[in-house]
Amino acid sequence: MNLRKNIGWWIVGLFFIVPYLNLFRLDIQGGHYYWMTKRLSFDQPLPLLLTILLLVFLVIGLSTFRARLFCSTLCPHNTVSKALRALEKRRLDKPVAVVLTPLIAFTLISYFDEPRLALHGILYGQSPMALAFFVVLCLFLGSLLWKLRSKFCQNVCPYGFLQHLFTPDNPTRVAKIGVATLLLLLAVAMTVAALSTSASEVSFKQVSRVETGSTITYVYNLGLTNNNATTAEHFTIKFAPDAPQPIGLDVHDAIEVGPGATKVVTFALRTARLVTVQFEVCTEHEGTCKPFNVTLSN
Repeated sequence: MNLRKNIGWWIVGLFFIVPYLNLFRLDIQGGHYYWMTKRLSFDQPLPLLLTILLLVFLVIGLSTFRARLFCSTLCPHNTVSKALRALEKRRLDKPVAVVLTPLIAFTLISYFDEPRLALHGILYGQSPMALAFFVVLCLFLGSLLWKLRSKFCQNVCPYGFLQHLFTPDNPTRVAKIGVATLLLLLAVAMTVAALSTSASEVSFKQVSRVETGSTITYVYNLGLTNNNATTAEHFTIKFAPDAPQPIGLDVHDAIEVGPGATKVVTFALRTARLVTVQFEVCTEHEGTCKPFNVTLSN
């Protein structure tokens, strides 16, 4: 019993610390998400999708091993509700619920926004959306912790309905092995995808096209983003030797981009004929290269 209680409180503790340590959270405004402190772009969605799939199948699949295992041991709401019921005799349940409500509401918001920006937006009213979500969450969570508590689990919680739909009454040993194998494969795939996904982003965009006599000059912006939170990255740009060389860009020098920063490099390509320019942008620490092909026409 003590082990079950401890696991429940460990889950509650993880709920509170995960977004603030960037172990896993979304940054919707910034267009990124964090996986074990590694910042990745939404353009690299595989680790995020696999993580969500693993969490969904884990919650649903746990009931294959033991009925209501998630509800009785792992559900944070159930753990907190039991603690509040234990405080009823001392009449401390409602004061504690009042304190917990805004803390839980803000933590939930922090899973989808940068915590410091969200806090600043809520306190000073500079983010109406964050403030609105905070108020709605406080009202909803307040009703859960103040009065509903276990009644929510018994009558409203959708997990019980899903468990009834997807979990057989008497799961066989083969079913348990199948669920365990699926969860293990998802965990391995998630880890491999996250570790192998580059923490660097490269964007390429044409800015302008200027005609000068018989030649045309194309101007481009090359965006270099280093999603690593602790280490600077050096980008090297390599053009094919037989292609037009960039104007305003020294390809012999590596471009340093600080941790979590983005640097935009502007250069031009000039041509008097139809030509395809090939170049690649390589990273020093990760050792990855991203190729580009651009067709210039007169």
